Amino acid sequence: RMGDLYPLNAFALLVAVAEAGMPLGWIQVEERDTLVAPAAAQVMALVVGDGARNAGIGAALLDAAETWAADRGCSTVLVATRVTRRDAHRFYRGRRYRLNKPSHIFEKALARPAGG
Repeated sequence: RMGDLYPLNAFALLVAVAEAGMPLGWIQVEERDTLVAPAAAQVMALVVGDGARNAGIGAALLDAAETWAADRGCSTVLVATRVTRRDAHRFYRGRRYRLNKPSHIFEKALARPAGG
């Protein structure tokens, strides 16, 4: 599925794995190029299993995503979290991320075209 979503390799899916081969967590980061801002990367998801939390897995994954972004010439890493995710806010602030601007995300479901 990832290859279908990102055929130009403008993303990374990084996985932390235990010695026994079991996944502990993962991060998905994408490169963002726009006409209105310098190249940036955006963390789309950071997931750490319940049993692996508070062990540095999330920090290591975020470090790896930042390295990936810097290697691609990105000047910034962006992260969006829900306003209710206080633990996530603490985590990112502890990693020297700052609140840039509060925003609202609007969504509209689209009807499928006939025959599609």
